[in-house]
Amino acid sequence: MIFDIKALKILLENALIQHDIPGLEIAIDYEDQNIFSLGLGTSNLINECTIKPDTIFGVASLTKMLTTLIVLKAEELRLITLSDSLSDYYPNLRWLNKNSINIRNLLNHSAGLPGLPTRHKATDLNFPSINPQMESVASLIEYLNTLDFELLDRPGLLLSYSNEGYCLLGGIIEQIFDKPYALVAEELVFKPLKMQNSFIGRDKNGVAQNIADPIVSWHQGERASSTEYWDAPLFYPAGGLMSSAKDINKLISALSGSSDFLKSDQYEQVTFDPMSVASRHELKFAYGLGIEIEYINSQKTLLWHTGQRPGISSFAGQVIQDRISVTLLTNVADAPTSSIGRLIFSQLFCQKDKTINLNWPPTTNNPTIEEKDLKDFTGIYGSPEVGQYKVYLEGEKILMQFMNSKKEMFFKDKNNGAVGVQTFDFIFKNNSKPYALALDLRILLRLI
Repeated sequence: MIFDIKALKILLENALIQHDIPGLEIAIDYEDQNIFSLGLGTSNLINECTIKPDTIFGVASLTKMLTTLIVLKAEELRLITLSDSLSDYYPNLRWLNKNSINIRNLLNHSAGLPGLPTRHKATDLNFPSINPQMESVASLIEYLNTLDFELLDRPGLLLSYSNEGYCLLGGIIEQIFDKPYALVAEELVFKPLKMQNSFIGRDKNGVAQNIADPIVSWHQGERASSTEYWDAPLFYPAGGLMSSAKDINKLISALSGSSDFLKSDQYEQVTFDPMSVASRHELKFAYGLGIEIEYINSQKTLLWHTGQRPGISSFAGQVIQDRISVTLLTNVADAPTSSIGRLIFSQLFCQKDKTINLNWPPTTNNPTIEEKDLKDFTGIYGSPEVGQYKVYLEGEKILMQFMNSKKEMFFKDKNNGAVGVQTFDFIFKNNSKPYALALDLRILLRLI
């Protein structure tokens, strides 16, 4: 595959400066072979080590691709089926008595679970004395049984991103293999795929020497501070993977069927009958099993996922038909990796296919919306998981404020559009005011 390496390096160097990113790593694979890798910037605030092509980062929700791969492999081994009821594995989970949820519903976030506060309760091994009772799936079941909540919709009908769903999947994996999740990942995925720079949670054996620090404040190094990677065993299946960009490309290739890791019956399920994404009205966007889908055109399909945590912004994608994979890892939160990742794909395709348009967020045309309709959108939306988002008018603009950040909402149609790098859609039932806000993959109920 031929592409302009110099132009790609300039793109990445500009992204590092423009988006105030301390360090990034990129790997590009073509037909399962690495054809380009690069590290830029700093990985460590103390001695300012430079990022290398095999530097290890926390990748947050890219871990969901790993968990999905394990579940599909378990089905291939005839240990489970995706139609298995959740109650088969968690008979004591109280709210399953009136809701039929299966493994597929957890993989594609269609269980109907609202945003729950579990991640704020989970034990972090960096600070084990805080929330010491929330380390295992058994403790999660006990906790969920204390909560009083309604499902957003019947299972299988509505996508709303749920980390708890992947925690429950991790518990099922541990049940069927009778081993800790980290050990299953090592034996079933890392070793066969030769992912030599990957592990779950902390580097407990001190083997890895080249790990990027998660940086929470950067500002071109002027007010820099770092933290520890969140190390919550309960959330390992949802976001506990530590890996390099090259290794993540191996993971997404296995999930897409580009490698021979899975039989066709398994990997074909990843994109079969996907869930629509409420915040994106265009039919070209969907969510499969553990991964997002974008139908670029009739010939090309992009599988992709992102990850965000304090000190982490990540992106991985593959254009299936061309067998081109791109992984971008950074060590700071809120870097627009989905936008940068798509720019990289556009750069790769620009010489042979100028019709490719992978801009992110999707373009908006800001139609004229009457002030009375804009007022209907205003209010507080949120969940115990993510907190509260305030939507309000400021002059003729409608803004969304989350904590100390406020951004203008740009509309594509009457109810939907983009805010920052996120897509949104106000969801209505029968009354004139929306009952919820779809923000990217989450459904946030109207609180006020």
